[in-house]
Amino acid sequence: MRRYDLSSTTVRRAVHELVSEGWIYRKAGKGTFVRRARVEEHLSRLTSFVEEMRNRSITPSFCLVCAKPRVPPVDVARALNLTDGQAAFYIERVQLGNGEPIALARGYWRFEIGEQLARYDLNAAGLYEVLEQTLRVPLVEADESISAAVADGDLPAN
Repeated sequence: MRRYDLSSTTVRRAVHELVSEGWIYRKAGKGTFVRRARVEEHLSRLTSFVEEMRNRSITPSFCLVCAKPRVPPVDVARALNLTDGQAAFYIERVQLGNGEPIALARGYWRFEIGEQLARYDLNAAGLYEVLEQTLRVPLVEADESISAAVADGDLPAN
């Protein structure tokens, strides 16, 4: 606070933000600590949420939050080989296992593919399955980032 001439309120607010974003964590009676770097894993085979759930004898389903054109962040646009300002198709769904929310999945797709996906019932269909089995789009490569956070209560109910 002294070094940067900040009020204690500003510092508390900043620490609270860093905790909520997952950069640091608190331990009662111990202090505040920086989280370790995230672990990256390179998988040899793409597996869908539907496939993973069925392998565990869990019934998969979805709750569509939105499916619409959106200009993606720069790194996503680069990964999709899009030009600056070019729209992709954004799909966000709650993934459910046996009717219980498990994850919030957010993804950007090249516009022409996402637009085709959005024509299907995305509350019932697995994206990979629709792509490969119905649209006959072979899935060769994907970039996925998985992180954990506390649900904020704004997710749609199933």
